[in-house]
Amino acid sequence: MTAALWTLDHTTGQIQFDTSTLSLELSQPSAGMSLSITDAVLQNLRLLQVRGISDEETQLSPAPYVRGADLIASYDGAACSQLSSQMYWRAMDQQGAFGVELIVSVQTSLLDYRQPFYIHSTGLENTRPLECEQSGKEMQNAALSSFDTGLEYLEIVHPTDFCSSTIENDSTEWQIIDQRLEKGVIRRARMQAWWIRGDNVLNTANGLYEKFSNSEPPLTV
Repeated sequence: MTAALWTLDHTTGQIQFDTSTLSLELSQPSAGMSLSITDAVLQNLRLLQVRGISDEETQLSPAPYVRGADLIASYDGAACSQLSSQMYWRAMDQQGAFGVELIVSVQTSLLDYRQPFYIHSTGLENTRPLECEQSGKEMQNAALSSFDTGLEYLEIVHPTDFCSSTIENDSTEWQIIDQRLEKGVIRRARMQAWWIRGDNVLNTANGLYEKFSNSEPPLTV
């Protein structure tokens, strides 16, 4: 399988998996990603909207770039917070599924500062917590959505980064960072978004959940 790679046009990133294309405007991380399938854009679908720094207070610095499977953008926050962040959108592709891992990395130059971060997706359909195949228990840090396109959509927050969640039929909201930030200390959080193809969706989703939950955080990103 040939790995899918991001393309970058100024501040717009795009990646294609088979007939599905993801697009992202890096100057507005709060707008999230859009998805089109065979040139038809799902108009109301906005995925992985990063909430924590307003777009008015955020400037790209330096310019975004692609490194391997990663699309990388750095942001300078407002003067009052002295908050800087770096975000990575990592392409993932395997048999039966494709997706993106989002890594949010933040730090402040203030002695003590608190800034919660949320990841929000809207325009979803038939969304519910992921059910564990073995126990039947609902996972509070993962949600599965069904679309008429033939794709199922899965979001997973890594258990060590999960703070809280709101899962509704047409949207999800995940709080991923809520600690007080100390000067010079880098906080990172990870989540994954997967589009699942074919049959046996629940089994595939559970496998992706287990693999991600058991993965070690990257030493560097």
